[in-house]
Amino acid sequence: MHAVLTYIVLFLSLLMFFVKREHKVCLLIIYMLCFNGVSLPVLGNIISPLFCFFLSELFHYKQYYRVFKKTDIKYPLIILLLGIIILAISSPHIEGANGIKDLFLDQFIRRYGIIFFVIVASLSMKSQKPMIVVTFVCLLLLTGFGLLNLVTKHAIYIDWVITSADSDSVFAEAGSKYTYDERFRVQSMFASPFDYGYACLMLLLYYLYLLKGRLIGRKIFYIAVACCSFGIVTCGCRTLLACLIIGGIIYAIFAYDFNSKIKLALSALFILFSIILVMPDEFSKQVSFLSSAFTDDQTVGGSSITMRQTQTAAVIYYIQNDMVLGRGYGFFNDDLGWSEGPSGAVDRDLFGLEGVYMNLLLERGIVGLVLYALYWITLIWITCSIYKKARDKKTLALNLSVIGSYLAFANMTGELSSVPITLTLIGLSSGYALKKRSAKRILKSELSKEGEKASALNANKTISHATV
Repeated sequence: MHAVLTYIVLFLSLLMFFVKREHKVCLLIIYMLCFNGVSLPVLGNIISPLFCFFLSELFHYKQYYRVFKKTDIKYPLIILLLGIIILAISSPHIEGANGIKDLFLDQFIRRYGIIFFVIVASLSMKSQKPMIVVTFVCLLLLTGFGLLNLVTKHAIYIDWVITSADSDSVFAEAGSKYTYDERFRVQSMFASPFDYGYACLMLLLYYLYLLKGRLIGRKIFYIAVACCSFGIVTCGCRTLLACLIIGGIIYAIFAYDFNSKIKLALSALFILFSIILVMPDEFSKQVSFLSSAFTDDQTVGGSSITMRQTQTAAVIYYIQNDMVLGRGYGFFNDDLGWSEGPSGAVDRDLFGLEGVYMNLLLERGIVGLVLYALYWITLIWITCSIYKKARDKKTLALNLSVIGSYLAFANMTGELSSVPITLTLIGLSSGYALKKRSAKRILKSELSKEGEKASALNANKTISHATV
């Protein structure tokens, strides 16, 4: 089955050079949601949908030049490239052209650079119907494998994916780790259950955006909400529940008027109390489960504030002589041994390294942390700028809620695979909003020209009648 999955990924990669630009974003979503951990046995870093998407977009370099020259998108791009250059110079493990290539592939192609290509590709998008179909089908697949995972207590799909993985690698443990762990978690089609829950959260926010824009009916929306809720709850991640609250509040604040917000708040409270009444025996357990994130309760597994404090102290210890630029790219995996899995770890206090800010401090220092913050600040600024131009509340609400949810998730659990889907949704909604605004301006200009022609024609008729 692993061979079939690799052929599908190869097919998705090659399709990038033949399909319409708006359909490329759909292929990206399919890969991120259903084939996230699948890679080709040969040239897996090169022949992938993400890299082929980048290569196929190079044919439109003139449009990219015009867009970057005339818009604010160039600012986060400059910040990102500056950060990569500084990281390459300050990292002892980056050697020669291959080291720089791997760094660029990881930081630009597979993570933070994807938004620029999605925004420009989405400018060609006539409608979001293909994206709606793709996300809905993928969501049904995720839920189907999630239910199978829950019933059988076995991650069948992940076993297919990791067939050829190194037995001592972190990824090789994914098939059984969460099945036989002290707290069972549903993974569905992801190596990590946290990635599954996060993907469901992103899709939930996206379907709120679609409903607000009247791009889908309520039946589709309710099915999507049920599927997304299943993933968020069964992934067993307390962080996801916090991200759901943060993202939901941000979306409600910016998408609805005051009266609607009150209705939403009352509806949420009603649903919450209904759940409590239905499951009274489990309520105290759930409260203990959630509160253990802020205490040192040893009876509940997972991370806590105490764990994060321990990890922060360990990070400060390692960078005490390199506070400005950190220890360099790959220090966590190569020098501390985490690339070999738990068996090769030098310092077990850093197990999991909870929070992207700690990884940034460890490998990039204060400079890297500041550039990371500036990157996301400029994206928020661009989102607000798009709102001022397009007056699109749903795009403003989606982008800000997605960014808020990501920042909460990444700094409480770690980035994992959250970056590509986060930036793809932001780029998709931003590009589509700019496209709609441009279409309105063209229509307005054409109507104005037609009005001027009609006025000139009427004036000529008046003059001719007066002459007669």
